[in-house]
Amino acid sequence: MRRLWRLLKSLTRLRWRILPPRHKPVLLYFVTGADIIAPYFSPNEFQVLDLREHEVNLWVALRCLFDRNLSAQNYALIYIEIVKPKLV
Repeated sequence: MRRLWRLLKSLTRLRWRILPPRHKPVLLYFVTGADIIAPYFSPNEFQVLDLREHEVNLWVALRCLFDRNLSAQNYALIYIEIVKPKLV
C-alpha cells in the first residue's frame, strides 16, 4: 500500500508535456552543461533531456508503455529516437 501511495504521489508532482519533442540538431543529456554550451548555439538548435527533473513527455511515456519497458534508459533511448539529433 505504501508503494502505491508513493507512486501516486510522485506521479502528481510530475510536469507532463503533451506535445511530442521537436527535432533538434543538438540534444544535451543533462542540464549541467547547458549553461556552457548555450552561448554557442541558438535556443532553437538544442534541447535538453534531463532525467533527474520532474518532467515527462507523454508521447515518449506512451511509447515506453507500448514497448512494455518503463525504465529511464528506455525513456532516454526513445526520446533520442524521436528527436533525431545529430549530436548528443
